[in-house]
Formats: sequence, structure tokens, C-alpha cells
Amino acid sequence: MRLFGTLAVLFLLMGCMLVNVDLLKEKGPYEEVVLEGVGEAKILVMSVEGLVHDRPRREGFGLKEPETLLASIKEQLDLAAEDNNVGAVVLKIDSPGGVVNTCDVIRHELIEFKRKRGIKVVACLMDVAASGGYYIATAADYIVANPSTITGSIGVIALKFDLAGLMEKVGVKEESVKTGDKKDIMSPFRPITSEEKEVVGNILDQMLKRFLARIKEARKEITEQDLRDIADARILTATQAKEFHLVDQVGYLDDALSAARRLAGKDEARVVAYFRPGAYAANIYSKPSPAAAGNVPALRRILGGELSPAVMYLWLP
Repeated sequence: MRLFGTLAVLFLLMGCMLVNVDLLKEKGPYEEVVLEGVGEAKILVMSVEGLVHDRPRREGFGLKEPETLLASIKEQLDLAAEDNNVGAVVLKIDSPGGVVNTCDVIRHELIEFKRKRGIKVVACLMDVAASGGYYIATAADYIVANPSTITGSIGVIALKFDLAGLMEKVGVKEESVKTGDKKDIMSPFRPITSEEKEVVGNILDQMLKRFLARIKEARKEITEQDLRDIADARILTATQAKEFHLVDQVGYLDDALSAARRLAGKDEARVVAYFRPGAYAANIYSKPSPAAAGNVPALRRILGGELSPAVMYLWLP
């Protein structure tokens, strides 16, 4: 039994060593993988997944993956911009949103890519494509939502936690020195004042106006009444989103690929994606780009300080 125990410990240690070596290994540049189809023309599939921000995501053993979602998107778009055979892009979105600026920059990069290449982008809304997830989708020329997609949540949030009572109970007191009474606005160590709520509220109102303007710019059929209705940040089913003219079609990823072929004017086209060397790519549902935050709950990451402070296009139930 003692020998068996010793062998088991050695096996676990060797396994940990192998895992750590793999995690620390430098990753190479993206490589094209054909997922399905034939023909010279290509439809590129990309992914935006998880909480959207521009900080390194976490991998196993608490190590941080140095690549950010924004860097990954930019690298893939640059590769596609140099490939004249890429006739359209299908962007899979499975995200509740995230930091306003990162969502906006990703959208900007998609718009610039379209301007440079003159090709169409089709967004396919997957499980959740709410708030900033939908904001990114407004860069697309055509939007398909899965029948069970949750989308909408057109709004802005700035999270604040009041920890003053808890700190008092444990005997901790915050004593910052500041040059202005609003220097620590949104501090978790004291309640927010009504004047500060107005200051933050004005910022959020501007961000919401920008969000609604992007929707109006992208969705030609949307009405002013539609915009007023969705501005309460309600979540929507795919069918409701279509009624509000936020999506063009309720369907699946196959439908998004068909729409991309149609917009590219190609009856036949290979479906491709970019993967890091050694990554496993089985089919169109494989995820070529890193998740923004993996499966870690948004609230836990915010409490952990990775996203604070931040103004967010985020659905956070």
C-alpha cells in the first residue's frame, strides 16, 4: 500500500509538472483551419465569448493568459484583411457584455475592417448576447439570433458596493486624503451622496445615448418607439428582438453561414477559423478566440477588483 501511495503521489506531481509546462509554453500565431465546405472563397468564423474587458483572462492554477480578447480579435481581423479570399465574416457572440470602452473598441475594429476590405459581417447571437454583446453586434450587416437566445438589456451600469457597515463591524476605518470632495466618488467605503448619483447618472445617460445612436445607425428599420421601449434595459427573446427590429432573422449558426455566403455572392465557400497551434478544432462550434473571462461569474471578477471601477454595457442579473 505504501508503494502504491508513493507511486500515486509521483504520478500526480508529474501530471502537475506537465500541466504547468503546457500553461507556461509560449503560444504561436494564429493558423487557419478549414472547418467545412469547399471552394476558393472563405467565410471566416470568429467568436466573442464571456465578459468583455481588456484584461488578461485566468487559466488553470490561477495563472493569467497574457492575451486579451481585444488583442485576439485584432490579430484575427488583421489576418483576414490580408486574405483576399475571405468574402465574409460570421461573428459568434455569447456574452452578457462588459466594459463600455472595450465593447466600443471591438465594434470600431470590426467597422474599420469592413471599411478596409469592403466585405460583410454577419453576427450570430448564441446563448446570451445582451447589452455590450449586442452593442458589438451592431457592427454587423445582418444579425441572426438563435431561437433561445437572450438579448437586449440595452443599458449601462456602474456597480457600487457600500462596505462601510461591514468595515465598522470588523474595526476597519478608511481615512483617505483627497483634494476634492468627489475624488473618491463611487468608493465602496462610504455611501454615495445624492449629488454624486447625479454626476454618475449624467455619465450613464451619455453612454446610453451613444448605445441607442449605434443601434439607430445600424438598424435602419428600427423606430423611435422601438428605441424608447428598449431603453428601459429589458432583456428580450430572439422573437421579441426581431419584433423590435434588433435582429434580422431567428435561426441558427448554419443560417448565419448561409446569410454570409449570400452576402458574399458565393454559392460555395470554405468555412475557416483561426486557431493557435495545437488547439483542437472540430467544427463550426469550436471556439477559435479566447473567452474574455472564461466561466468565472462576472460578479466574482468585479469583487475581485479586476473590473473595478468600470462603466459597463452589462446584463448582470
